[in-house]
Amino acid sequence: MRRASLLLLGLAACGYQFSVGRSALPEGLGRVYVPVFENRSSEPEAGAIFAEALAESFARSGGAGGPSSPSRVEGEIVSLVSSPAATQRDGRGVGVYRIRAKVRLRLLHEGALLCTREVEEGEDYLPSQTLLGLDASRRQAVRRLAVRMMDRGARALVHSCPRVVALEG
Repeated sequence: MRRASLLLLGLAACGYQFSVGRSALPEGLGRVYVPVFENRSSEPEAGAIFAEALAESFARSGGAGGPSSPSRVEGEIVSLVSSPAATQRDGRGVGVYRIRAKVRLRLLHEGALLCTREVEEGEDYLPSQTLLGLDASRRQAVRRLAVRMMDRGARALVHSCPRVVALEG
């Protein structure tokens, strides 16, 4: 126990910190705020679900900020569509459903647009014997899809958006 405490103390003194992943944003942006996304789908909660997933992705690497942050990512749920993907073995009934989403992300710093990225992906989910069960399965698929897509979207913003250089004035 004492050895572990000394190790942690030594790491803290050297300036190390524990975080998941790399820096959340391109150099110079600091922390980013993620408001609820504009939602053009028929899924009423999609804007909030996808925005929360992106904010959590930034938070895991220490890059999440509040409404007063100079950087923000605005999002738009362009589409979110669910459809049958496969039939059962006997050829009757639905065996698998697939939900597909397309999300547009815009990274802004002090109101200026730095870059735009689109992420599109799908998630399969199983049918249920009841409508309530099917709806619950679909909602879980939307949440899984949002987490995976927004992790990918955050990486796209980190790796492909321009770096901000502080201007001296």
